[in-house]
Amino acid sequence: YATFSPLLGGIILGVPCVIHEQNGNMGVVNRLFSKRVRLVASGSFAPQFPPQTHWVFTGNPLRKEVLTRLGGSYKSPHQERLSVLIIGGSQGARIFDETIPQAVSRLPKDLLKRLRIYQQVREENLQGVDNEYRKLGIDYIAKPFFEDIPELLANSQLVIARSGASSIAEITAMGLPSILVPFAAAANDHQTVNSQILEGAKAAIVLKEKNLDPAMISEAICKILMNPDQADQMAEASKKLGVPNAVAKLADRVENLEIGETN
Repeated sequence: YATFSPLLGGIILGVPCVIHEQNGNMGVVNRLFSKRVRLVASGSFAPQFPPQTHWVFTGNPLRKEVLTRLGGSYKSPHQERLSVLIIGGSQGARIFDETIPQAVSRLPKDLLKRLRIYQQVREENLQGVDNEYRKLGIDYIAKPFFEDIPELLANSQLVIARSGASSIAEITAMGLPSILVPFAAAANDHQTVNSQILEGAKAAIVLKEKNLDPAMISEAICKILMNPDQADQMAEASKKLGVPNAVAKLADRVENLEIGETN
């Protein structure tokens, strides 16, 4: 909705307009204007845009806190201690709060002893999640908001997350294996579209929210963390999808468009 007024004004005044669409499927306003702008810059490799949309792939810009932590190698599950980061978007994910502690409780004991869990939890569910993890006696931190997500990403062997565009951009830039659960109520099911490229590249395991249960999550965690070679391969595939220079690619497209219009 925030793009409606500037796009309408730009088109009325004849000002060259560019849309940056972070998701693989457009929202209502961007879809409405997609054929009226000079260019659509896509954050997705394989977007499902309206026919005849003039688009180029640029990737999604990354925040500087992520950019400063790029360049390190993936810390393989071969090592003794394992960190798992669980994030559910800006408001957390209730289904993660309800199912992931139960999934963790199903993991083999030798794996549990090695785990360190960082889980974003909705405020109203915090006590329940705390109780579950305390019963297991594992190393964990659960809270509604983490200020140091880039640092946690850089030190994780596995990320469990929604498949919002920003999350995927950061996970792939870091080159991390992931378990993705697209938000079923997302507009135009864009999170499912976002996740498909990672699933196809074997960089992530994608689980549908409507079928999600603890056993499925536990199986996926074991498949990655108990098979270090596969985790390494997923990390490599994830890294290949990352676009650390997305800001420069987008800026170049905008500047070239303006130069073309001036000339």
